[in-house]
Amino acid sequence: MAMSAAMSRRIRAIFNTFNFWTIVLYNLVALNSVDFTKLVAKRLLLTGFPFTTVVVLFVTYCLIQVIKERERRQALLDDPDPIPPPAPAPPATLSAATSSPTAAVAQPIVVPGKTKAE
Repeated sequence: MAMSAAMSRRIRAIFNTFNFWTIVLYNLVALNSVDFTKLVAKRLLLTGFPFTTVVVLFVTYCLIQVIKERERRQALLDDPDPIPPPAPAPPATLSAATSSPTAAVAQPIVVPGKTKAE
């Protein structure tokens, strides 16, 4: 809660980058052979290091940030923030003006399960 939304997105993107490439390598094993997966991993991590490895991880990192930001904007469109309720009125004194039924102000209904989005 202490960090900004951008910093949180960046940290999640770092971890999701490595998670994404782990899934890619696992799918290569599942869809192809272990030898082909070793070849891809060797070319990505050893033969192409540092240029290819850094570029591939950086592009993946940037794409994950774009995806996370788009998901955040879509979530705000799907469930926008409710209008905040007005500040409570100070306690009224007993007078003829406040005791009339027309002086009552309608309060908005607060939904207990609804929380404000970031």
